[in-house]
Amino acid sequence: MNDKNKFKLMKRKIKLLMILGIMFTFLFTSTQIQAQIYSTNLVSNDIGFVKMYLTIEIGDSTFTAYSRKGATKEIMGGGAAMLMKTFAGIKDGSIIRINGTVKDSNNIKILDGIFISPMGNYYFNGELENNSFSAYLSNANREKRGSLDGSLTTSTKTMENYEEITTKALTISEKEIFNPNFPKNRKWEKFKKKLSKASENINDDLEMVFSFFYYARKLPISHLALVKKNNNPTHNASEMIAENLNFKELSKETALLTINSFGGSAEEMYQVFDEKIIPKNYSNLIVDLRDNGGGSIEAGLAFASKLVNKESFEGILLTRKYFDKNDKIPSLDNYSNFPHFEKANFDLLVQGLHDYDGICIKVTPNKSVFKGNVFILTSKYTGSTCEPIVYGLKQSNRATIIGENTAGKMLSSEPFEVQNDFQIYVPIADYYTNDGVRLDQKGVAPNYKTKYDKALEYTLNQIIK
Repeated sequence: MNDKNKFKLMKRKIKLLMILGIMFTFLFTSTQIQAQIYSTNLVSNDIGFVKMYLTIEIGDSTFTAYSRKGATKEIMGGGAAMLMKTFAGIKDGSIIRINGTVKDSNNIKILDGIFISPMGNYYFNGELENNSFSAYLSNANREKRGSLDGSLTTSTKTMENYEEITTKALTISEKEIFNPNFPKNRKWEKFKKKLSKASENINDDLEMVFSFFYYARKLPISHLALVKKNNNPTHNASEMIAENLNFKELSKETALLTINSFGGSAEEMYQVFDEKIIPKNYSNLIVDLRDNGGGSIEAGLAFASKLVNKESFEGILLTRKYFDKNDKIPSLDNYSNFPHFEKANFDLLVQGLHDYDGICIKVTPNKSVFKGNVFILTSKYTGSTCEPIVYGLKQSNRATIIGENTAGKMLSSEPFEVQNDFQIYVPIADYYTNDGVRLDQKGVAPNYKTKYDKALEYTLNQIIK
């Protein structure tokens, strides 16, 4: 070997030794990452209330938190778990992952990061002290949308008998669902088989609720959900929900009413019309329902009654009693054979759905109504109670609909007790419009189609002008 080659070989050896030295120094001088498991309560608008295990790893200036690794692969299968990793950015098969920065302040670790889940992403802000932590979740506008709190634990044993919970939830669903023939179809059998198999590996409430959501979403019905009741007043989801109603005058001619939810009362709806809208004689009223997932029929009927000038049947809710005896839906001419629901009272409606084959939904004008032009903004999130109202106002040419097709989630559901604070929401009545359209899985198409974030601008610039 000549001198030139010997020199090259020596340079390579020196370079390798330097790399090894750097790696050795890094491994033995950096701060050890501390990983601890916390028994955690999570409440959010998307997930509801669940108990779960959350591992938190604290480094020098960053932290990572995650639910059980490998859970999504066990629940969804390898292919779906890989897609969730690719598109949602959730690593290691966890359902929830939080990444962020950490800093010390008076022996308290301040955590700031991003909460990532298949149901939604949020800002995460929390504090960790001694053996416990607390945090809250917020949206892009920094509005509170959830909270977490947990205490250190050494146990990760399965929290409940989730196989038993699954079996009972499925049994109740088959017994109470609006159409007795539905559980006999192939999609239900597939759903039942896959969920039962997944329940064998479920470790906490988060995995149970997510599993049910994941498989139920493939069914051709809405409003079927497994939830955990929140019996702790300190974990109050209602604190995180935005105001039901928000009014804004855009000009002397035009007003904007944003209805985030029909979860309020009829009186609340009457008040905003009687005090802020009708006395001003606006020419145009824009109603924003883009983020309205529904609510009670009480506020929904009150809203509709402030816009119509004549009474009309919106549609009919048909129960299991009806489908036990019939395989065709009734025509408008047959509505006289059913009780008519026009009082804005949710309890009366629920009782009626237990007592009768079906109930006709009727809208009667209020003593004072808005007489100007009505424009309703919709999106794929506009669902449930919103949809028969949007359909009826569009059908009668009382309102112009702008935006996206609505969610197609229009069934009437009721909660049933399973066990250990779990409830199963089961659709007990199916809804058809007065001209025979089934809105569930279909939704309502807009008059003018625009993207979610362009609907208001389009209405102001292209329609009202």
